[in-house]
Amino acid sequence: MLPFSILAYVLLSLLVGFIGRNSRVGFAGAFVLSLLLTPVVMGLAYLIAEPRKT
Repeated sequence: MLPFSILAYVLLSLLVGFIGRNSRVGFAGAFVLSLLLTPVVMGLAYLIAEPRKT
């Protein structure tokens, strides 16, 4: 059960990284922040934040 939980956590963090790829911190920053905080918190933050202006 524990390896599945770790795999699910990392996959959710990758998903958040993909969502945050157009943000100021980019994919890698979003991925690391979601690993450190939680994917749920970072995912919500990126979904309500405005995209980066180019």
